[in-house]
Amino acid sequence: MDAQERFGLRTLGRATVDGDEWVVYSDEAFRHVVAAEDYDADDVDERFPRTDDEDDADQYTCWCMDARFANDDTALRVARQCDVTHVHSATDGVCGMISVDDD
Repeated sequence: MDAQERFGLRTLGRATVDGDEWVVYSDEAFRHVVAAEDYDADDVDERFPRTDDEDDADQYTCWCMDARFANDDTALRVARQCDVTHVHSATDGVCGMISVDDD
């Protein structure tokens, strides 16, 4: 099971930047850009299984800490290619919005 299936994420688009494939996804609170290899990995459910003492939010946080997210410049380039209005930073510590109109 991949990250989309495991965590109920919504794929907004895919793009290649500097030879790397990226996915823009929404978790209903934020839009992030993550490496396709982490998003598409078919063992996410095995690496981050549901447990009795942890809910999905804890496991989702663990997956986020393990996955490779785009820096702000790459995230902006991917957002443009995917024709989305904005994404959120994975590097500023507060998931600040990066708008394609601000550049």
